[in-house]
Amino acid sequence: MEAAPQTTRRVVEDGPVGREAPPQPSPPAGRSLDVWRIIRQRWWIVAIAAVVLAIAPLGLVLTADTEYRSEALVAVAPPEPVEPDYAYVPAFETSRTVRDVLVSRGVAVATSDALGGDPTPDEVQSRVAVTSDPDGWQTIAVRADGPSAEEARLLASTLMGAGLPPARDAVRERSRVVVAVPASQGQAIPDSPWVAVAAVIGLSVLAGFLVAVLVDVVARTRRHTG
Repeated sequence: MEAAPQTTRRVVEDGPVGREAPPQPSPPAGRSLDVWRIIRQRWWIVAIAAVVLAIAPLGLVLTADTEYRSEALVAVAPPEPVEPDYAYVPAFETSRTVRDVLVSRGVAVATSDALGGDPTPDEVQSRVAVTSDPDGWQTIAVRADGPSAEEARLLASTLMGAGLPPARDAVRERSRVVVAVPASQGQAIPDSPWVAVAAVIGLSVLAGFLVAVLVDVVARTRRHTG
């Protein structure tokens, strides 16, 4: 006696026997991002967008006026303890006092006046940076920027000439505040524009790729909805 043929049924997990599994919905267009496919198919969009977006920044970088920086060092030391009380003055206190005087508005005005009003006091304060030695608090670095090497050096030396006398008056008696390294001849900053050029090119390529991604998402969405 022949056995009755067996019928197969597709079982849906957590559902009744005999029901067909519903088809899995396809992911909407733009949900997945195939980077290499976009680069292969839409490289020309990346290239054109990168060139267009890089033209203006590269023009600014390559035609910008070169800035120069002069540096000087001021040596600072607190007074030695003496009899009868052997009062000790921390080195950082003296250094901080000198730094505050050098970056003050009064010194900026005096520096501007000594240079004939060019640069203005506001420009003096924006072009000059004064930092204390973070380790021993024994030196203060003065950095001055200018449109030429000589102007940067002149600004740094004039600032110290205007700022060190009131700085010596502001610190404790017997403190030492002297010029350790006079203002150097200004050096171009940055040394080469190619770092900025490389940054502009890299950002432009990235922006071009984002444009290509946007174009790809729009095209896939249209195909899916059409």
